[in-house]
Amino acid sequence: MKKAVVILATLVFVLSLMSMAFAAVSTMQGTIKVVNQKTGTITFCPAGGKDKVLKVGKSVNIKSVKTGKASVTVSNGVVTGVKPAPQRRMIEGC
Repeated sequence: MKKAVVILATLVFVLSLMSMAFAAVSTMQGTIKVVNQKTGTITFCPAGGKDKVLKVGKSVNIKSVKTGKASVTVSNGVVTGVKPAPQRRMIEGC
């Protein structure tokens, strides 16, 4: 019985650590307001939130980041990906 409890407790601990690792990465929709190439940061306003200054990681080419609506991937407070928001298409009638 003790062995089963130890195995169950270990399994719960491992699963909780894995869930924390996945929670550290998030993708947010919003607006990039300022790109500061000197400091390597962007000012980002998530949809329905307040402005945040985020550090841009080395995997992102900061020279190609433009202001405007975007989808930003953040891992541990560092931007790891930026994609411009898709343009809405006009649907034409008959």
